[in-house]
Amino acid sequence: MTKIRRCSLVICITAIIICCSHGEKSYTKRDDITPLQRKLVYEEYHNEVEAWLNKQQTEMEKSVFISYDAQGNNPYPSMAYTYPDFMKALKSMSVDGVGNNEMFFYIGQTDNKGLVHGLVNIAAFLAHAMALPSIKYDLCDEHNSDTTDNTGKYATANACGQYGRSYQEEVCTGKDATMTCNVYSNAVMTAVDSLPGTKTPPPLQCKPKTSPTEFTGYYDSKLGTLSEEFPYSNRYGSTHVEGCCFWGRGVLLTKGVCNIGKLNFYLGRIGAEEKGYTNFFDIDICVYPEVICEGEDTRLLRWMAGMFEWLDRVQSYNQGGFNYMNDLSTFVNSGFIDANRFIDIVEKALPFDCYELTCSKEEERVKSERRDNFINIVFNVLKLPGSLADENTSTNALMPEPQVENAIIEQSVSTTIQTPLPTNPPIKPILLPLDNEKKEEPIVQQVEPVSLSSPPPPPPLTIMQQWPTKTDLSSNSNSDSQNDQSSNKQIEDTLIPLKSGSSLSATWFGMVAVCVVGSMIVI
Repeated sequence: MTKIRRCSLVICITAIIICCSHGEKSYTKRDDITPLQRKLVYEEYHNEVEAWLNKQQTEMEKSVFISYDAQGNNPYPSMAYTYPDFMKALKSMSVDGVGNNEMFFYIGQTDNKGLVHGLVNIAAFLAHAMALPSIKYDLCDEHNSDTTDNTGKYATANACGQYGRSYQEEVCTGKDATMTCNVYSNAVMTAVDSLPGTKTPPPLQCKPKTSPTEFTGYYDSKLGTLSEEFPYSNRYGSTHVEGCCFWGRGVLLTKGVCNIGKLNFYLGRIGAEEKGYTNFFDIDICVYPEVICEGEDTRLLRWMAGMFEWLDRVQSYNQGGFNYMNDLSTFVNSGFIDANRFIDIVEKALPFDCYELTCSKEEERVKSERRDNFINIVFNVLKLPGSLADENTSTNALMPEPQVENAIIEQSVSTTIQTPLPTNPPIKPILLPLDNEKKEEPIVQQVEPVSLSSPPPPPPLTIMQQWPTKTDLSSNSNSDSQNDQSSNKQIEDTLIPLKSGSSLSATWFGMVAVCVVGSMIVI
């Protein structure tokens, strides 16, 4: 009888252990998950992100998807970049991904960290896009913007590369070498758009030489005329446009034979034919790159081209002590502190690759606007730190915005579609002039977490307890640093009982009841 009771006890304990371990597995990232199961899980993540963004759609359309004229005035809703097109592309790139379901635009799904991490990545992406001429000037094509001698003359050969670059020579290396686009000297292409306004350079163009001695000239912005009487080189030294068809296109102005080649490999016909990829367009982007801007699928391609470059170059960035994904997690877990350090990683991942004074000034402009845009989107548009209230709380009753050291955060106001657009472009809508900024040591912004009620605010890490689901999985990521793992483990220990309590506790007590009854029967 004693042996029977011992056996019954062992079976009971084993059953409880199996039950508990089964419950924990449901909260971890499984390596044996099928592509269909993973897609269903990623769709759940996307639905959460979509619901949050839809609540802020009016503010996003008022602040993010806005274009200006050539002088940066007269704002109007962008026609080339719209919220519905962005959302379609986001779902495609975050749920289906590219390749054999191996690369995804990050919305918190790939490491189970959830909504807030995904929204911060979206904010960084849009902040950079807004600082480029694409959304700002409603352009899909790169426009002629580099004056070789700073006299208002724009080289026709800028189609080959601006600010000292040569796009057709920027080939892929290493394992990606085979993805480089071939350069076709007989290709003929003209950009579908250029900088709006009078006395602005015409669209970029590529075409073959009619003779070995043929050359290109320049556009004189002061006179508004095109001069082809004498050779006029771009900053790199080119005086022709033969094979120069790889200028920037799409929301991030993806350019060069390598970047466009990789885009073609994963989202164009090459990936579909050679690898059997499921998320692709039946086009050869290398042969005709302008299809991004004038093709049948341009409204999605212009977004997806930028999202691909972002996931390929920014999300994977890990150099010089900077790791984009780890730093994103640190930025969120610390309570949104040191925004400049995090967003400046984009400058390292997507460098201008130039050293001339003119280019450096342009790079500084983009850097400054990117910083301002990021803070504005995180705090005022998406309202991340200030929206920790219950999901049913009215957006008109949000908590006050947190204060940022050395910065001015504009108070968010409930708006409608009829709200007038800003009268000036968002050159510096948030930060005060950074005159005391040192190049090697950017200004650090300190963000105080927002308290939700009269009790004192929780420590920074427990800020995550108020977010929608899936944040408890953050300790499963293998990409975080040791500090992040420790922090995320603390979050996970706190959150798992909250999420698994109902189903897990019911099973637990059921097993205990069975064991007790079984023991009594045996006795």
